Amino acid sequence: MLKNNIEIQNDALIKSKLTQHSNQVSQEVKDRIQKFEYGLQGLRGAINTTGFEHFNYQQNLAYFQSRDYPREFPGARGFGVISVTPKAQLNAFLQKASQDRQQAFTLKQLNTSQDPLFIVKYIEPEQPNIESLGLDIGSEPNRRRAALSSAVANSALLTAPITLVQADNKINHGFLLLLPIYDAPNKSNVMPAELLGWVYAPLLINDILKTITEQQNNLNLTISDISPTENVPFFTSTTYNSKNDQLVLEKSHTVENIIEVYGRQWAVQLTPEKQWLATLNLPNPQQVFGITLSSTVFLIIVLHMFLRYITRRMDSVRQKISLSSFIENSSECLIGVDSAFTILNWNQSAETIFNLQKFVSEKKPIINYLSDGISTDVLIAYFKKVARGKRINKIEFSHQVHGHADTRSLVLTITPLLKNNLFLGASFTINDVSEFKALQTQLQQHNTELKTKVDENTIEIEQANLFQQNILNSSQVVIIATDATGVITFFSSGAEQQLRYNADEILGKNLTSFMSGVAQANSDLPSNTEITNHTPPIDGKDNNLFNYVEQQLQQQQHLSFTCRLKQKYGDYKQVNLHVSAMKRRRLGTTGFVFFAEDLTEKNALRKQLNLISAAVEHSHSILLWLTLDGIIVRSNPYANKELGYSTNEMLCQHIDNLLTPNIEQTWEDTKLKLLNSQHQGMAYQFITAQKDILRVQLSAELLSSDNTEYIFIEAKQVNGQSQISDKQMNSFTAIANSPKLANPTNVSATTEAQSESSITPIHQLAPSEPVIPEVPVTSKSALTPQTSAAPDDATTIKDNALDSFCHQHHIDFAKALTRLSDNKTIYAKALALFINDLIEYTATEALTVKGDPELKIMFHTLKSSAATLGFNALAQFVSQQESMIKTGEQFNKKEMINEFVQQANVALPIAKDLLQLLQNKLPQKAPIQPINSAPQVTDEYLATFEILREELQLFNMNASTTLLKVAPTLNAIAPDKYLALESEMKVLNYQQAEVILNELYPILIERMDN
Repeated sequence: MLKNNIEIQNDALIKSKLTQHSNQVSQEVKDRIQKFEYGLQGLRGAINTTGFEHFNYQQNLAYFQSRDYPREFPGARGFGVISVTPKAQLNAFLQKASQDRQQAFTLKQLNTSQDPLFIVKYIEPEQPNIESLGLDIGSEPNRRRAALSSAVANSALLTAPITLVQADNKINHGFLLLLPIYDAPNKSNVMPAELLGWVYAPLLINDILKTITEQQNNLNLTISDISPTENVPFFTSTTYNSKNDQLVLEKSHTVENIIEVYGRQWAVQLTPEKQWLATLNLPNPQQVFGITLSSTVFLIIVLHMFLRYITRRMDSVRQKISLSSFIENSSECLIGVDSAFTILNWNQSAETIFNLQKFVSEKKPIINYLSDGISTDVLIAYFKKVARGKRINKIEFSHQVHGHADTRSLVLTITPLLKNNLFLGASFTINDVSEFKALQTQLQQHNTELKTKVDENTIEIEQANLFQQNILNSSQVVIIATDATGVITFFSSGAEQQLRYNADEILGKNLTSFMSGVAQANSDLPSNTEITNHTPPIDGKDNNLFNYVEQQLQQQQHLSFTCRLKQKYGDYKQVNLHVSAMKRRRLGTTGFVFFAEDLTEKNALRKQLNLISAAVEHSHSILLWLTLDGIIVRSNPYANKELGYSTNEMLCQHIDNLLTPNIEQTWEDTKLKLLNSQHQGMAYQFITAQKDILRVQLSAELLSSDNTEYIFIEAKQVNGQSQISDKQMNSFTAIANSPKLANPTNVSATTEAQSESSITPIHQLAPSEPVIPEVPVTSKSALTPQTSAAPDDATTIKDNALDSFCHQHHIDFAKALTRLSDNKTIYAKALALFINDLIEYTATEALTVKGDPELKIMFHTLKSSAATLGFNALAQFVSQQESMIKTGEQFNKKEMINEFVQQANVALPIAKDLLQLLQNKLPQKAPIQPINSAPQVTDEYLATFEILREELQLFNMNASTTLLKVAPTLNAIAPDKYLALESEMKVLNYQQAEVILNELYPILIERMDN
């Protein structure tokens, strides 16, 4: 059995050593192959820098010469480039390749060719690999299969063992390491990236593993390719020693290791030789057995003799130990008595405590020394029990030591001494527990004090925790804490109200499961950073987000990014997340704290602002913003166009320079007249830069911004322009240069009555022109003087039906249309969004779980939409609801929601019918004309495309018109993306439309004419 154990141990040691060598060799093999991927990555990077189509022979040669391949990649036969060439383009490819290297380029094939061809276009060094230049690797199944697998996986892959054309004497000793080249990075787009070719390296396994086999003395290395089902041995180290003698292998100890090398499974076998086993100095099982047996017998004999000696010695000293035990134990007070309980002997401790003296205390009754602490009757009773053979344990009493004022606390134990059931005497053991009692009392006192302090600290901690918890729970801010992996550990009451989850439903779950659309906030980027990749830098899945967050927070204290947080009933809330790390001194980052900023109201206000800005920019009225002194601080494009001034020329002009001069009426008079006109239009005349007279209806409004008051003037044309005569111009000039108008800002304001009496009639300034009556503008004809032809009967009928519908349902359609520059298409799109909002808001179940802040935002958004579209009754109702929440009035939330749902359900069918009437009236969209020839992208087309991108960035409503100009080509090149773009622009989702345009831009660049 011992022999078998030695053999098993030897086998285990051999296997352990061989396994260690096998793992080392396997790792070295993988490391050697991996080095060549680095070379391929570098070559692919050089190609991507210039572009695959522009990478030529000279650039490949220059790149090769810039690297020290023999030193960096020992064992590599070279590095080359393979091009994917369809058969239809083969002749053009061969001609271009010949021109590229200025010498003949010949196609070589190993078998029947397939379409497309995979042709070796470049390889360096070229001379040792001249046989592979021009080779179609796709004509051989193993090479073609590996190339296609590499392209599908978009990673480096090895072929099965092959015979290289440049080393055809090495059968199945070669490989090709292939790395694909695509025209663009892979994205989740409709159109996949195009495969252009591969960079590759021909490898010869003998060259790669030469130095490895030299290091493995007396070990035979065999490597076979076992994937998928074939077993092809392609490398075996030599089985001869330096003297050319065949080595004897111990195949019973062969160790095999399966490794994964770039898509292939290799079996690495290591077989030892007898010389190698000899170097391990393994023990001989027979020799070990003999030595062990002899040693065991000798040890048994010695042990037996030693035990006998010990037994005899124990018997001789047992009595001595029992008699001297009282003296040796100095920590206890020991007193021996006879059967009459008189003292026989004692130790030093007893002498100290009871003042025992030799020749005086001997044969004295022990009761004389104990009676001061224990009563005599009690002691007699104890003695009787001891005489009967019973042990008395732990009798506590107090005793005053002789010569000391303090009293000691003692514990007495009486043990009877019997022989053959005959009572011979007793042993009195007395322990001094005074110090223990003092320590116990002190410990109790400390425990009491500690308990008091712990209770006080516990109360303080509980109060602090309660205070912090009350702060967090009273805050309406969404605060979420996670551990380092994203598992939620804290969910504030504000988060419960905003996201509608209970904390118990959220705690323990990963935060990323509630996040969508994660994108880095622009505020986190340095000011000089140029954003070239519109894909969000973080994907919000699993631990990728938290790895990114931890990496960023190592460089900065705070991080912000936008995302959508999922609410309980399936809808999402757009938020801006501010992240801070929770760190401990020794543990590092232990978690993260997320503060969510609700972007719903901000996005709604931004959308409303963009709509208002777009309406102002496309308004067909002259809009001017003035200081109270009459200085123009802003004007819209239509005003600049009609008055003939540029934007810079218009700024800082005085309004008197644009109005026809009136020596009897100053700007202060005009201002008071306009502001007191109760929004009714007043007839005035503008002088354009071309000296034309422009007749308009003026109305004014007093505005306030940043504690500064401005005057907003809206001027609508009521007639065409007329050329001013020289005589009138001279008259105007003289009036404008009069002292009364020289400094209009210093003229004091007059009363309303004085203003009305001092205004000079217009016919006195321009007698040759008819006087314009001051009438309010009530129809579109008053706003658009250029209208000349009367509408046809069909249009009139539709207009009458639309006006009648709006009048019947109290919709201020005319005023709403004026706000949108009379653009019915924009009004229809806004109305469609308004209908979607009403459908969403009428879901009672979703409304009941909304908090007051969410309801306030909803009412505010709906108020703006309804007022903009002319639904004044609904706008007034939701304004009242918003005001109730904002002012903190007491209200019944359930009744408020029910009343709102009733109002919304009344407005919803009316809005749908109005949208149908508008769609019937709007001109139908002309179908996109198909392009017969291949679409061409010119510089002019790209310029129009850039205009469309700028309009989307500025939320310019003119983007819909610009889209029609680029639509035919986009539809022909990328129909799926065009349909997605058109769909997003229909619902005014210009941000997503801009993302689609950014994805289309590289496709247009490829199609551009060279």
